[in-house]
Amino acid sequence: MIRLGVTGVKGDWPFLAKAGCLERHFGRAPKKGESRIAPKAICHLCLTGLPGYHISECSNNPRFEQTMDSAAAQVPWDTLSPLLEHLPNFPRAALMLRPDVWHNWHLGMGKAFLASAMEWMEVWLSDPSRVELVASEQRLQLVLLVLRSINELFRTLYRSGAWLDQATAKRVAFLGLQSMRGYRKLAVLSVALRQPRFPVYPKFHMLFHAFRFVELSAEANEWTESPLTDSCQMDETFIGVLSRYSRRVSPKDTISRTYDIYLTSLHQQWQRPLSKESEDDAEQL
Repeated sequence: MIRLGVTGVKGDWPFLAKAGCLERHFGRAPKKGESRIAPKAICHLCLTGLPGYHISECSNNPRFEQTMDSAAAQVPWDTLSPLLEHLPNFPRAALMLRPDVWHNWHLGMGKAFLASAMEWMEVWLSDPSRVELVASEQRLQLVLLVLRSINELFRTLYRSGAWLDQATAKRVAFLGLQSMRGYRKLAVLSVALRQPRFPVYPKFHMLFHAFRFVELSAEANEWTESPLTDSCQMDETFIGVLSRYSRRVSPKDTISRTYDIYLTSLHQQWQRPLSKESEDDAEQL
């Protein structure tokens, strides 16, 4: 007999906010640098967002970590979600809602980093007088640091299994935190130069939590769960197709009818004749 145990709930941040009935999430972050609205906490794991706890903090001993065990931080909702209510009674139910490394990097810090880095390098290198100063340009060295760190990190994770040995976990945590600290320095330099590059979004903070969890676990355990186990990398188009189907069926039997329609659509696609290009590709295979 196989018995399944629930160790966490994963999904992108909008899903976690809705499924967990969270009052602290990215939607609480101020939309402008100067806002008249009183600051609110934006993280269900700590009190980041309140005065004194900034989302860009990523030091070895960030102040917001001191709030994680506080009574206020442990209850990020007004009403406990029915989803969490029926799951095993963990010491901290909020920890069941796991940060998603894939979304927080690829659609968060990574997207902002690549857009800012490519735009800046295009402008900077287009000036012939600056090409000779490549070696002394601090931002270029930081861009390379972030690139090399994050490439090695994901290469290591994709080549590893669901569990990382202690040495691998420590290396993954080091690379992740190093890339974030490099990015933060780029953001600070951009602010000093009054340039709108390398923005820091709430996903930056959640990415820090993910790498910090790996670091703390590696210090205490021989094996550490890979952060990829909490990542949602399913094709967004696939999710969208199922979502549309689910809105076109009776609410009395949503799951089975959505499944039937999907299988019918899949069969129709399977039976479609191949194009000339597809036939050539199939023959090569």
